[in-house]
Amino acid sequence: MVYEQHVPSAEAKREEAGIHILVVEDDPQVRNMLALLLGTRWTVRIADGGEAAWTMAHRSPPDLIISDVRMPGIDGITLLRRLRSDPVTQSVPVILVSGRAGEQETIAGLEAGADDFLIKPFSARELLVRVQTRLEVTAMRRRNAQQEAVLESLRRHTRWTERLLDSLPIPLVLLEPGNARILFANRASVNASGVPLPRGTPLGEVAGLRLLEAEDGLPLSSRQIAPATPGECIQGRRLLWHTARGARWQLADSELIPQLNGHAPVVVLTLRDITDIVRQESDLRRTVRARDEFLSVASHELRTPITTLGLQTDSLLRARGLDAPDDRLRRRLNTIRHQISRLEQLVDVLLDVSRLIEGRLELRAEEVDLCAVAAEAIDLLKEPAERAGCPVKLHGSGTVAGRWDRLRVGQVVTNLLSNAIKFGGGRPVEIEVALAGDLARLRVRDHGVGVSPEARERIFGRFERASSDQHYPGLGLGLWITKQIVDACGGTIAVESQPGKGSTFIVELPRAR
Repeated sequence: MVYEQHVPSAEAKREEAGIHILVVEDDPQVRNMLALLLGTRWTVRIADGGEAAWTMAHRSPPDLIISDVRMPGIDGITLLRRLRSDPVTQSVPVILVSGRAGEQETIAGLEAGADDFLIKPFSARELLVRVQTRLEVTAMRRRNAQQEAVLESLRRHTRWTERLLDSLPIPLVLLEPGNARILFANRASVNASGVPLPRGTPLGEVAGLRLLEAEDGLPLSSRQIAPATPGECIQGRRLLWHTARGARWQLADSELIPQLNGHAPVVVLTLRDITDIVRQESDLRRTVRARDEFLSVASHELRTPITTLGLQTDSLLRARGLDAPDDRLRRRLNTIRHQISRLEQLVDVLLDVSRLIEGRLELRAEEVDLCAVAAEAIDLLKEPAERAGCPVKLHGSGTVAGRWDRLRVGQVVTNLLSNAIKFGGGRPVEIEVALAGDLARLRVRDHGVGVSPEARERIFGRFERASSDQHYPGLGLGLWITKQIVDACGGTIAVESQPGKGSTFIVELPRAR
């Protein structure tokens, strides 16, 4: 027969109300007495025999079982063995109670798995102290088991995370902030270094390995590699790593992961080998230097024969008398003169490129009227404008003066006007010169093909073009040279344009420097 009784506590709020104790006793008086004593602090369920107790405990395991040893049917020792053999109840603490327990009975109970033994008669105080102690020990064991389970879960998660990091193809090292002590190094980092990277060793003290070096050759400190604050982290920095396999260039990134959910802070250092890229860049720089040197030498060498050829052609065109050329020959000489002028312009461009690359562009400041310079450029390009069908109109009266290099400012206006004529589509070109406070503003506008938004910044680069070579031949150097000159003068250049609606180039120069 099974009895369940809940005896309410004397206080409405007690911490132990959620603890359930199962009392197993065949004597009704003892059973009720135990229920009354224990019910003042805990929730009590009662059973009048071993079979009933086994059913109740298996269905809903209590926090503690207090069982008499000597009972008809299933006695306390047998009940205890059943409880310990069942995974559901094997961890429930059991206190055995006996009125005449001898040494043999006590040993049998303890061997069966009893947690404590009470000998009748016992005082209420002794009972409560024994129960309280056993509940505290059980609670402590459960907390320890829970903590161990959490630790084991963390260990499994750590092992899984390390295996995941080991599978990454890029070197990755976890470091202690401030001292760069190695917490973990994946397989790729060990392969890259050529030596083991033992945990707990500062990265700079690993045998056969030197700390990363910056591009200037200075070694980075442990704090620089593994900073203690987020603002000091490395972002896409080129560093030289001296490993057991030789010096290798790395693109390094570090990130500080702060303390979170009980995890200590850690610095994640990732390295990407860019040695081949650095070598290719070095080779490319040497190639570019050789090209620039060739352009410089070639442009100087070309100038002499071109100048001589031009002088001879001019001499023939000025000839009079018997040796004067007829009209047919004169037309051919004019064609030759035109082509010589184009070659001279090309050589001048190459010389300017050479000077700009080598930093030899010299500016000789003098008082210059920008309106007069614009008028001279229009006169210089009168014939090309007429051939292209692009009449040029100058807007601006009076004087817009400033201290500039007359030759270079003239080159800026000429380049922009020549560009407008080339891309103007046979429509008018307008030049406006005006004052803008302490600045002089030059606007060159055409109504031609225009420039796409993505090409607006690119067109000021060296050898960059917005249109194909087939329709608009050229080297792609004019606007680059123009921008370099404007920058050297302390000014700015910008373009406003829409495809098919023309372009407006705006130059602003400080009038005094």
